[in-house]
Order: sequence, then C-alpha cells, then structure tokens
Amino acid sequence: MTPEIRLIEDSEFEAVYESALRAFGVSVSDEAKADAREWNELDRLFGAFDGQDVVATSGIVSLPIVVPGGEVVPAAAVTLVSTSPTHRRQGLMKRGMVALLNQAIERSEPLATLWASESNIYGKVGFGAAIDAADLEIAPHQAALRYDAPVGPGRVRVYDSERAAQIIPDVYALATIGLPGTMIRRQRDWDYMFKDVGAKRDAKPVMQFAVYEEDGVERGYARFRNTEHWRDMHAEFEIEVFEFHSVDATAHAELWRFLTSIDLVSKIKVRGARSRNRIATLLEDPRRLRSISGESIWVRLLDAEAALGARRYSVPGELVIEIDDPMGYADGRFALTGGPDGASVAVTKADPDIKLGAEALGSAYLGTPRLTELAWAGRVEGDAQAVALLDAMLRWSDEPHCTVHF
Repeated sequence: MTPEIRLIEDSEFEAVYESALRAFGVSVSDEAKADAREWNELDRLFGAFDGQDVVATSGIVSLPIVVPGGEVVPAAAVTLVSTSPTHRRQGLMKRGMVALLNQAIERSEPLATLWASESNIYGKVGFGAAIDAADLEIAPHQAALRYDAPVGPGRVRVYDSERAAQIIPDVYALATIGLPGTMIRRQRDWDYMFKDVGAKRDAKPVMQFAVYEEDGVERGYARFRNTEHWRDMHAEFEIEVFEFHSVDATAHAELWRFLTSIDLVSKIKVRGARSRNRIATLLEDPRRLRSISGESIWVRLLDAEAALGARRYSVPGELVIEIDDPMGYADGRFALTGGPDGASVAVTKADPDIKLGAEALGSAYLGTPRLTELAWAGRVEGDAQAVALLDAMLRWSDEPHCTVHF
C-alpha cells in the first residue's frame, strides 16, 4: 500500500515531530515537543502515513527573505524533511516536497529556501546552494586586532535572555538592513531563541548577549555561550558565537575585543560567520584564524517572473533566459530587463541568450556563486558575452548571509 501524504492534524503533531527527529538520531523530551509545537506552523506540516505509522515528514515555516536591492520577498522555508529508514527509496521525499511547493505556490511565495543536512539531495528537486558560511576558530592570545583597527567611544554590555529580548530584535534589523539572505524573523522565532531551548535540552550553559552601545544606540551584538572545561587543573573554557551582527567595523572590532578578553578562555569559535574576511581583515595575525567553509542556505525559484522581478541588478542589461525546471515550477523562457533601479520580466518566445537549470539559477539568484563558474562547469549555456553580462547583473556589493536556522 502506497503511503498517503497529507497535511497533519493537530493531534498528530507529536508523532510527526518524533518521527522527524528519530530519522536524525535525536531523542526528544516532552518540553522540546511543546517548544516545537509553538515554533512550527501546523497548517504547513505534512506527513506520510503508512496506516497509522508516520514514515516521512516535511514542513514549511513562513520566513520572508531579503533579496539584492533590499526587497523583502515572501518565502517558504522548508524544514523537518525526513524519511524513516524502513521507507527509503520509495519517492517519499520528492512527493512530500511537491506537496510543500504546491502549497507555497498557492500562498504566492515565489521562493523556497532550506538548510541541507546532506548536499547531494536537494539539487534533484531544483534547489541550489546559494549562500556560503564559515565556521571560524582561534585562540584568544592569537586574536589581537591590528594597530589601526577602529576603536569606538561606546561600551559593551552583557545581557541575559530576558533583557536581550527587549533589545536584540531592533539591533538585528539595523545591522542586517538590505543584506541579501537575511530572513525576517517571526515573533515565535525570537521567542524560541530567547527561551534558549538548546541549553535546556542539552544541559548547556545559557546563552549570553554582548551588545555594543554608542551614544545610547545599540550598534551590534554577539550571541554566545561560554562553556567550562578544565584539564589538569588548567582552565580551557570555550566560547561559541552563534550570531555576530554589527552596523560597521567599529562595532565589530569592539565586540571582538570583548570576546577575546574573557578570562579562562582557550578557544573562540564563530559558527556560520558571514565571511572569514570580516574578522581576518581586522586581525594582526590573520593566518591564525582557522576556517572551514560550506554552504548554508539553498534557494529554489517557484515563480521565476516574480522572483527575478523582485531583485535589483548591479549593472543594466537585457537578456532572454530559458529555465529548465523538470518539476515545472520555474520552467519557461523569460525576457529580463534589469538594473540598479529595478527590473521587468515577461514570458517570451524569443531565442534565449542563456539556458540554465532551476538548480543553477537558485544558486546564483542571491549573487553567489559566480555565474561564470557555473558556466565553466557546464551548468549554464550561452555565449561568453551573455554569460558575462548576466554574471555582472546578478553580483551584488554585499554577499548574502543568513543566520536564521529552521
């Protein structure tokens, strides 16, 4: 009997959530299930049911995303995609994805996004790796700033979650305004973060918030944990930074000075940093900053006309783009006229200047990676001049970044 894929009932949430986390090898407490119920959108959760058994899951949370030029575009953020080991290779992931994306189309969301647990899965359903992030690591005694690094007149204050909840959302909005890839957090996202669910679940130290303030205005923050370690009576504490946002280099440098001055710390880790260079360019000895890079957000176009028309383009240009989307959502031929002030997109029958798949377009949509590199790899077709023009149009002054996990 073929499993049925459908929206779940409210009473089925716990079974669906347990099935999803079980597939990832994670046990779940009653408290975690209650927190997850508050965070998820139950009218956007799907389950595959084999009789009474939940054998696959998939869901969406509504997280609009900033695209190049500053427009905020409705987006379907895909989450909780799982398949039970007993039902692998039966097409359940793809069927669940179709159900999700069809709902996104019904809700006029031209884009879908996700964090991929495995990088060899989602290209098959039209998602492309669109944003890179870096995990950074350095010892505090190697993290001194350059002699000419900016010094601010303000100060850093440390807040607990209760006080931070009154401050951080406004700082986040100020520091990320117009930044491609930024997601507009729902109130429930903020609530989930400030409840510090991970600390409660895994017995970790509570999250702390360092905020740089100048002339009464908060201009940046770092969200971090300080974990206690001792070896042979020597302190080897470890700081993990999960968000690091600032409006300028001064706020960035002052927050870094604070983090590297905390006593008893032997290691600082920055998870999912915007880029290595944001910190490395300020350091006296940048070689000491170790970095592991990988993709973070994956993007898929669902309504190509709306998505391409929503963003701005670094240089003016006119091209006909043919998109090959085997799933049919973004399939077609489109005349794009775009520049720094706006864009227009229309369906056309004209001969294409560029041909590419939905995965490649999803990758390049926010400005990285280079379209010329995708063409070099055989994933984009077109003469060199057309490829170079679209590459220049898609690039943006700020590389995309996202720290919202879903």
